[in-house]
Amino acid sequence: MRARNQTPWTPRGQHSLFPLWLGFVLQSFFVAALVSLFGLSVVHSPQAHGASTRKSSRSKKRPRSLREGVIVKLEPKQQFLIDLGKKDRVKAGMKVSVYRRVKVKHPISGKTINDRFYIGTIKLEQVSHFLSVAKTVGGFSYKPSVGDFVVPGPKPTSDVQTRVVTVVKKVNVPIPCPKGTNDIDAQRLHQQWMQMRGESIQDRQQGWLRFLKQFPSSAYRSHIEAHINWLAQLDQRIRQRVVQSTVQTWHDPPNEVEVGEQVNLVTAIVAPWKIQAVMLYYRKHNETRYLPLRMESSQRHYYKVRLPKALVQKQSAFQYFIEAIDTTGKRYKVFHSAEEPEFVRVYAPPGNTFSKQDRSQAYTFFEYVDFFTRAFGRDRYFKLEADYRYILPVPILHSVRMGFGIFEGQANAVGLMDADPNVIVIPKAYTYGYLEGEFRFHKYFAMMLRTILGAVRQNTVEGLIDSPGAIFGLEGRMRIGQFLGTNLVLGFTGTTGVGIEGVVVLTIREVKRFPMSASVIVTNLPLGQDLGVRLVYQVGWRPIKWFSVDLRVGWNIRNINHSGPTMGLGMVFQW
Repeated sequence: MRARNQTPWTPRGQHSLFPLWLGFVLQSFFVAALVSLFGLSVVHSPQAHGASTRKSSRSKKRPRSLREGVIVKLEPKQQFLIDLGKKDRVKAGMKVSVYRRVKVKHPISGKTINDRFYIGTIKLEQVSHFLSVAKTVGGFSYKPSVGDFVVPGPKPTSDVQTRVVTVVKKVNVPIPCPKGTNDIDAQRLHQQWMQMRGESIQDRQQGWLRFLKQFPSSAYRSHIEAHINWLAQLDQRIRQRVVQSTVQTWHDPPNEVEVGEQVNLVTAIVAPWKIQAVMLYYRKHNETRYLPLRMESSQRHYYKVRLPKALVQKQSAFQYFIEAIDTTGKRYKVFHSAEEPEFVRVYAPPGNTFSKQDRSQAYTFFEYVDFFTRAFGRDRYFKLEADYRYILPVPILHSVRMGFGIFEGQANAVGLMDADPNVIVIPKAYTYGYLEGEFRFHKYFAMMLRTILGAVRQNTVEGLIDSPGAIFGLEGRMRIGQFLGTNLVLGFTGTTGVGIEGVVVLTIREVKRFPMSASVIVTNLPLGQDLGVRLVYQVGWRPIKWFSVDLRVGWNIRNINHSGPTMGLGMVFQW
């Protein structure tokens, strides 16, 4: 008898059809998943992505590098070395904008402010791997310096906002709410606060007043009213600071100083900003160019300087003005200006010991004059003079001059030479000495009187002997204007047996090292017969203080047919 529940053994997979179908489905699903994963990995691989988008990437141009560069070195001829190169994808010919970074501390809030200003444009001339050489394009609003940064591209136009091109990571930060997102009153308060950022103090006051009018029952009303009061007080302090921001200065100028006196000038400056330098500019009264002197800080707000001794060595005058310079290079008027300087007289009181410098002068001059009457040298003369001048320490008689001269010429009457070009010319030669005194009645007016004594040398003309004889002459000149400045001289000379000469001389000494003069001379030399007019121009060159060279050129006219040149050279020694 067979036991209960016993069945013959059969394989497990043949027990029923349902387990076979379920296994088949699971296997198919597993294979499909593997194929899908493999296909996705192939499609999203870098190689496949590059192959699929190669055409689109070629159609779009790679963007230029927008990395900021820096001027690392200043080269001659307005060239600059910047740290942008081929690695930054810049090319020769590209224009680059130059900016100046500014970092200042706000005087009211104490907040540090960072900003930049466009100062000019440069063009890349040579581009290496790491560096480039750039050249100026146009001018600069400020002088470029090492450390100024550059941005590829031209200057932004007025309708495009200037921005610093910087690669930064974008982070979305939610605006925090004082009492959480569920507090509507706090959300309104914070929204109003964010809108008020960057507005003026007055606009912020009006904005918060409108907020209280719109939401009178706000839980933060007391805090808002306290903030409005604080803004009003801040506005009042700022207005008071603006009133006090003007520069306050003090300076007591000397009206006159004695010759040889040591002159110290002091000024006081109170400014709301830092003073970088205080400059005094001075010049002699008869000069046009100012010379600078830096005033040194003796104590807080006070600056002093000592004027050069050469400015007060002799009786004259000088002018000066004072300026202050802040850290940005801006200049401020402290005392007078270049257009209206302070005038200080340098005087010599009675009994004053005069300086012995610049009191002596030695002068020598050679001049050749030719009236070119149909033949060169037929109506001509030359003159050589040398003299010594000394300035005296007396009130009226300013100086005395003594010297000697040599005169030699030849001519004949113009009518005779026109009738017979071969007519014999008459020689004329004499030596002479002279003594002159200058009487100065005012610094703008002086008289010069000269006495002349000499002797005619013996001359032979076809066997005729011109016996020697004495000559005597007087010369008077009047000068209007300062001796070392622009002046006009009128003079007349008459010498017995020689002739007469009248002169008008305009001297200009505006250029310090190149004095010049123009003269009109009427004379009947060398024979004292026919009058002629001479137009003469003279220019000097003073390379050093005690020596100068004078060159004279001109043209001489007897009449429309008789004229010729003038040439002369002189030297002046002064000590």
